Amino acid sequence: MNDTHGHAIGDIALRTVARTLLESSRASDEIARFGGEEFAITIVDLDRASLRAVAERYRALVERSAIRAGARELHITVSIGGTQASVGEDAAEIFARADAALYDAKQSGRNRVVVDDPRAATP
Repeated sequence: MNDTHGHAIGDIALRTVARTLLESSRASDEIARFGGEEFAITIVDLDRASLRAVAERYRALVERSAIRAGARELHITVSIGGTQASVGEDAAEIFARADAALYDAKQSGRNRVVVDDPRAATP
């Protein structure tokens, strides 16, 4: 959004996404800005199907939000990559898998959710 509409609009978009995530999360969920325009959310006690459903709910809520840029209304979309932690994994391994899922979501058309399947990984 920064490249097309400028940093001020990009900042408004980031704040809008952050507010949407915060307002639609449980008190036990941890949300942090992870990079320039990336957020990381730690959600506990969800199976893979529930994780996908929560991620899809986040995606849909963000998609319904809009911001003003002068006379124009701009809609925001997000791509979401998710994974489940396995016993013995460190944070770097978990985030690498989530990042790979995010990359898959972006490559498959954006505004999508991809939750990896750790059972499909090869040892």
